Amino acid sequence: MLLWMVKPCAVQQKKGSQVLTAYCTESSVVLGQEAIHEKTNEIPVFQEMLEYIDIKGKTVTADAMHCQKETCRKIKEKRRGLCPGA
Repeated sequence: MLLWMVKPCAVQQKKGSQVLTAYCTESSVVLGQEAIHEKTNEIPVFQEMLEYIDIKGKTVTADAMHCQKETCRKIKEKRRGLCPGA
């Protein structure tokens, strides 16, 4: 079973810029990256990434910021199972 993890990373080119990265910890493969723009935070970006990353049958880990009702609803829909930490 693969473990999927999403975490923010600082981007060195522009001070204050952030990128949300989804990767498979088992193979260290990056599955997707999205910029977190100034006028938002990583919550809606995380939710958007759940639309195009296949998480069925996978474990999704994220920090406490992502224990949102809408995020958990999307995870449950895509995984067809429970939302971890909810």
